[in-house]
Amino acid sequence: MSRRDRQSLRSRLRTLSNLELINIVWIAVAVFVLLDVPRSLPNVLGFGLVALLLGQGAAYWAAKVRQIEDSQPRPRHLALFRALQPINVTALVLAGAYVGWAAITSPGASTLPGLIFLALAIAEYVNYFHWQLMHDSASDVRFLIRHRRLRRSALYRDIRQHTAASPL
Repeated sequence: MSRRDRQSLRSRLRTLSNLELINIVWIAVAVFVLLDVPRSLPNVLGFGLVALLLGQGAAYWAAKVRQIEDSQPRPRHLALFRALQPINVTALVLAGAYVGWAAITSPGASTLPGLIFLALAIAEYVNYFHWQLMHDSASDVRFLIRHRRLRRSALYRDIRQHTAASPL
């Protein structure tokens, strides 16, 4: 990879990392301040899951930036990301059960945003740990059109390639 390509990739990944952190803040402000959504447990729990997964995404992109800067064969802390997978699933299932129960027993503004956040958190989990759902570059769109399927996420590929045989 040329120096210019490495700089361009590093810049793009740094932007992705920063945007995920910014997303946590702007979503919280937009929903809880500007829209004045109730800060009920289902709503805060749903948002917390979204923030957790966006934070993990930001950490992964930051690790990719560091990989490029240090010319390493793989990003750091992949075993940690692998260990987070079952923790994330457990959190999504438990929170999903609670938020779903709360929405059934008390539908409205104190639970519906929590359900929406839960769906977004699940999408973020899938996007980072399994299938690339976000297609924000020309090459992403070309791949989708050419292959007519989603691509495995970058984190999924890194975990499988670099930690499959290694212990946590």
